[in-house]
Amino acid sequence: MKKLKRILALTSALSLIFTLTACKNKKKSDTVGGLSSVLQESSIPENPLENKTLYWLSDYNLNPQENENRSAPLALFENTYGSKIEYIHVEADEKYTRLAQMIQAGEQVDMFPFDMSALPQHSLNNLFQPLDDYYDILEMEDEMWSDMKPLIEELKYKDSHYVIPYALSSPNLLTYSKTVIQSLELEDPYELYTQGKWTWDKFIELMKAFVQKSPVKYGKYGITGELGKGILQSVGEPVVINENGTFSNNMNSPMIEKAENFLAEIRSANLYLDSKATYFPKKKNVLFFAGSDWSLAETNAKYPDEEYMIVPFPKPDEASSHSSGFDISAIMLAANSQHGEAVAAYINCERIARTTEEYLAIVKEKSLAENVTATGVLAGVIKENQYDALQTYLNPTVLKPVIDLGYGMGNAMYATDTYNYETRGIMNNLNDGLLNYKNTAKDWETMKEKLSRTADVEIEKYN
Repeated sequence: MKKLKRILALTSALSLIFTLTACKNKKKSDTVGGLSSVLQESSIPENPLENKTLYWLSDYNLNPQENENRSAPLALFENTYGSKIEYIHVEADEKYTRLAQMIQAGEQVDMFPFDMSALPQHSLNNLFQPLDDYYDILEMEDEMWSDMKPLIEELKYKDSHYVIPYALSSPNLLTYSKTVIQSLELEDPYELYTQGKWTWDKFIELMKAFVQKSPVKYGKYGITGELGKGILQSVGEPVVINENGTFSNNMNSPMIEKAENFLAEIRSANLYLDSKATYFPKKKNVLFFAGSDWSLAETNAKYPDEEYMIVPFPKPDEASSHSSGFDISAIMLAANSQHGEAVAAYINCERIARTTEEYLAIVKEKSLAENVTATGVLAGVIKENQYDALQTYLNPTVLKPVIDLGYGMGNAMYATDTYNYETRGIMNNLNDGLLNYKNTAKDWETMKEKLSRTADVEIEKYN
């Protein structure tokens, strides 16, 4: 019965997405028309998962806004179980404080968005419950979870699984102009990647060739953007190793050292431009823009006469595969929740939607649609070859995820509100200290000696 209900509800969820444009000007109640027969067939109460109200504490809403349709996961959840999600708004920088207050006061809160500070920093504060007791509801033995299982195990904490990722996003990527590559007769990075030849040596070789051949007269560089993090994570090792909740400092790793020295080499060759650009620079004075796919649509719109492509960061020459950092999509079960089964059911719906071909086809169709402003100006667009490449990179069996829990160990390890080398987090300085603070971080050994001592102290707090 459950499988039948799931299929019926997913069909309804997909029908809502198909009618997104047509329903844009209708009232919210009109957007669910045509579902009555499905709901009658699939709303018979039969287990504790049904007819629940879950409270979602977050800075963003899972429910649709006025004149919007439900997401497929939400429609699947509501149609299958007759349950709903109530949104409790909180500002992003206040959400952990609010969660602790609600738990202490005995107020109902069931679901909470994962971010890197959830584990281990806030797991130690008894804010969350593990999800192990609900593996049957999550359907963890189903094939849809197979590619996520190594990542799930990597996030294991004290013999428990607090984090069950249902999707990955924002890999470390390089954007470049194929038009420029062809005009300068350089090797194409994406072709090198597909041939297994996209390495650090090729990367720096291409940047040097661009500086030599580019017609731009002044201020030519190989790359700008978030270079350091991408190179550091391309070695496939985290700075902080997690072994089931026992943490250790990995700064003495030969591969970490190799990455930091490679960044120093790029700096010494004057190939890196420190800038705050959010898309490919207008001057076209660099070969690569380092970031993720978030800049791609705007870059395409800004330069419609050029062809752009995205490629993962190159791998060390001795590595057998490419590695990258990612953003993790996951939902945490709040410590005081009495509805763990229903929360697990919603997480399951998220995963079902993201592994269903019909849903993925609709997402692709929407993603390829042009984003045009009210005045008719093209604000963003994704090309099909770019989209298809990105979906490949989001497969954790293709691009190995590097999950570094050093980002979840408080401000001493990672801080987002200071740009001073002396007060920044250790992870911040490891990412770009040798690129942007050359007068302070003179070389890897000097930087490591200072940062490692502090890291040992901070990491030990979590053991």
